[in-house]
Amino acid sequence: MGFEHPCDNNQVTSNVLDHNKQGLYLMDESEHNQIESNSICKNEFGIYFDASSGNPDNNVIRGNTICKNRVGVRMKMVEDPPQNNLITFNSICDNNDWAVTAGTYTNARFNWWGDENGPTVGEDISEEYVQFEPWLEWKTVG
Repeated sequence: MGFEHPCDNNQVTSNVLDHNKQGLYLMDESEHNQIESNSICKNEFGIYFDASSGNPDNNVIRGNTICKNRVGVRMKMVEDPPQNNLITFNSICDNNDWAVTAGTYTNARFNWWGDENGPTVGEDISEEYVQFEPWLEWKTVG
C-alpha cells in the first residue's frame, strides 16, 4: 500500500505513488488536505477516500497525473455527502474502470480526461454527480 492514514491539514506533494493497492488512501473524516503535483499510476485505486465513519471534506486534488489505475479517484461517502472537495487541473486518463467515481456531488472541472472531447459518463466517470464541465482540451501535467 502506498500512503494510508486518517489525516487533516496535510500536503502530499511531488511523490511517485505507483504499483500499490491504493496509491493514496485517506480514511474517514480526512479534511483540508492538499494533494498536488504527484504521479499516481498503476495502482488498484489511485486516490481512495474511504468514508467508513465520516465523510472527507474540503480536500483539494490539483496538478496530479492520475493514470493507468483500475480507478483513478474514488470518493466513498457514508450518510451525509462530502462537501467542498475539488479535483482540478489534473491529467486523469487511461484508468481501467473509472477515472472518477463518487456517490455524491464532486467538483471535477478543468481536468484533462485523455481526450479533447472530455470524459464519458458511464465509462470515464461513474455517476451524474461528478461535475466535469468544462474540461481541459489538452494535457497540462505529466
